[in-house]
Amino acid sequence: MSKLRKIATYTSGIHECRVYRDAGLDEYRVRYFINGELRTLGDYFTADKADALDTAQHMVRNMARGGLA
Repeated sequence: MSKLRKIATYTSGIHECRVYRDAGLDEYRVRYFINGELRTLGDYFTADKADALDTAQHMVRNMARGGLA
């Protein structure tokens, strides 16, 4: 696995998404956490930075309202 570099964090209550850049794979990864615990099934991968940032914001906002990511 390539080294990940965190580029953004979005938080709402107990919900948090972190956006990472994986230069080795030339992609962005959104990782979803509840109470600081990683939920790996919530990982999202994309080659587009804006898509990764928008998705992370949407996931946090939606989960904080009780919806699905």
